Amino acid sequence: MGYQEASHKIYPREQGVVAALRLRLNQRGYALDDVTIRTYDDALVEAVKLFQTDFGLNADGLVGPQTLSSINAQPDGRLKQVIVNLERARWMNYELGSRHIYVNIPDFTASVMDYGVPSLSFRVVVGTGRNQTAEFSDTMTHMIANPKWNVPYSIASKEYLPKLRADPTVLSRENILMTVRGSGQIVDPSAIDFSYFDEDNFPFFLQQQSGRGNALGRVKFMFPNRFNIYLHDTPSKSLFSRDARAFSHGCVRVQKPMEFAYELLSLQEDNPEAAFNRALNSGKETQIDLAAPVPVHIVYRTVWIDGMGDVQYRHDVYNRDRMVFDALVNAGVTLPALDS
Repeated sequence: MGYQEASHKIYPREQGVVAALRLRLNQRGYALDDVTIRTYDDALVEAVKLFQTDFGLNADGLVGPQTLSSINAQPDGRLKQVIVNLERARWMNYELGSRHIYVNIPDFTASVMDYGVPSLSFRVVVGTGRNQTAEFSDTMTHMIANPKWNVPYSIASKEYLPKLRADPTVLSRENILMTVRGSGQIVDPSAIDFSYFDEDNFPFFLQQQSGRGNALGRVKFMFPNRFNIYLHDTPSKSLFSRDARAFSHGCVRVQKPMEFAYELLSLQEDNPEAAFNRALNSGKETQIDLAAPVPVHIVYRTVWIDGMGDVQYRHDVYNRDRMVFDALVNAGVTLPALDS
C-alpha cells in the first residue's frame, strides 16, 4: 500500500485498510484528528513518515512490508524483545573503550563512539540470511587503501565457476587474476576447460586487483578475527537507500568510507584527509596502521534506548530473538502473562 492523494479514488477494500492504518497509528501515539477518514491524505502520510523515522525506516510515507510489520507489532512481542535485549546488554557489561566502533546489525548502522557520544555515524550493509554477520568484539589495527580482494573459495567455486563455464573472459572484465592454489602460477582462463571442476575441487585462487569496480571499494578496515569479517567500502552504493540492508556475504559495507578513514586517523594526524589521500592516490595497495588500535563491537540489538531517552525497536533480521528468548525460558525464566 502506498501514498495516494486524497482526491484519488480509493476502492472500498483499500478504504478499509486505510481506516485500519489510521486507527493503528493513533493507538501507537501518532495522533490523527479523525481516524474515520478513509483516504490516504497528507496528514496520514506525515504520520507514517514520523513513525518510519522513529523506527529507523526510510521516511517516504509508503507502507511497505517493513513499515507494516512494525505498525502491527503487538505489545507482548515487544515485551519479549525488551527482555531479550536486556539479556544481551548483560552479556556486554564491560568497558567498551573510550573510543570504539559500534555496529548494530538489525539497525544497519555503525558509529565511531568517543566517550559515549557518536563522532560519526553511517549506514551499513550486513550479511544476508545465508551469510549472516557474526556478533563479536575485536580490535581494529589498520586500514588498507586500494585493497585487493582475495575471493573466498566459497564464492570462487559457487559463483565464479558457473560464470567461467559460460564465459572465461569474465575475470578479465572484473580485473581478477587467476592462479593455481599452492604454486601461485598465473593461469589463462581461456585455456581451461572448467567443466572438469565443481564446488569441491576448484583448484584456482582468484584475486581482484585494486582499482575501479573492486568489490572492496577504495578502502577496507581491518580487525583480524576468526570470522574473517571486516568493514569496507563498496561500489554498490544504491543498497544504502534500502530499509533492510542485508545483502553481503558477511562483511560489513560502509556508506561513508572516506569520512570513516579520516575520523580514525584524526587522533594521529594533523591533516587526516591529506594523510589518507596520499596512500589512496598512489594507486597501490597500502597499509595504514592505527597508532592506537580501536575496539570494534558488532552487536545484535533489536531494542535499545537512544541518546534522547526514547526506546528504539528494529526488525529481527536474522530471527535471533526467538532463540535467546527460548534459552531464557529453558534456563528458568517464567513469564506467565506472555505465554502464547
